[in-house]
This record gives sequence, C-alpha cells and structure tokens, in this order.
Amino acid sequence: MKRGQIEIIGLLMVVILISVIMLVALWFIIKPESDSLTVQRKGIEGKSILLTLMQTNYDRDRSFKDMIVECSKYDLVDAEHCNNSGVKDEIEVILNLIFNNKEYAFEIKKEVSVGNFISVIQIGSPITNPCRVNNVANHANINVDVVEKVSATLVLCSSTF
Repeated sequence: MKRGQIEIIGLLMVVILISVIMLVALWFIIKPESDSLTVQRKGIEGKSILLTLMQTNYDRDRSFKDMIVECSKYDLVDAEHCNNSGVKDEIEVILNLIFNNKEYAFEIKKEVSVGNFISVIQIGSPITNPCRVNNVANHANINVDVVEKVSATLVLCSSTF
C-alpha cells in the first residue's frame, strides 16, 4: 500500500470513530427518563419535604411536628382548632412556595380507633384522587407521632408525558 492510501484509511477510521461516539451521545441525550426512576425520585422528594417540614420551627419554641401533635389531640368537635391556630395556613404557604403552581395534596391524619382515621389538616385536593386525568400521583407518607398515631401524607402530581 502506498503512503497516501494508509493516511486515507486512518482518516476514515477517525471519522467513523467520531460518528459512533456522537451517535451514542445523541442516544443518551434523546432517551426519555425511566418511569420507575421518576416515581422513586418523586417519592424521595416527597418524603424529604415532609421530614423537613416537620422539623421546621413554627414559632420559637415549637416545630410544626409539635403543633400538629397538639392539634391532633382535639376531637372531631374541636377539629377546627388546627385551622384557627394558623398551622394549616402556614403549611399551605410553605407548600405553595415549594411547589409553585404544581399540583399536590397534603393531609394529616389521626387514627382514632383501629383502622379509623380522621383528617386533622387537609390542603389541596382530596388524597383519594388528587391529580388530574393525565397526571400520576406519587405518595409519600411519614409517621408524625407514633404514640398519638398521627401520620402525614403528601401526594405530588407529575405529568405522564
């Protein structure tokens, strides 16, 4: 082989190698996110937000967790206590700032007898069906207080497209 032919073959191999690298990179760029990973990320995000919210101070001496446990001690007749104390409004302001026009639902429940729950605080759509038709609901639950049997649920709605 002549020297010019060897150089052309080398140049052709470099062009083919660069083309393959660009195709692989393009495949990773265009490839949609995995649905299972998206659901897991949303679940982790929801749980992190709930845990952080419970540790956030409502006032100097008490956290939201303390205030919610205090609210949950009232019975159904006094259930408006949480709404009148400002806890619900403060939580709603915080969640609206975090989600900024995204769909979500938030609920604090207390188990009053085996399997029976009352809603202490509810913000947004009902937890049973919080999202619009084309959206997927990702639920995150935490126990706020095990002794008082109080739990918090946050549902994040994300588009299926």
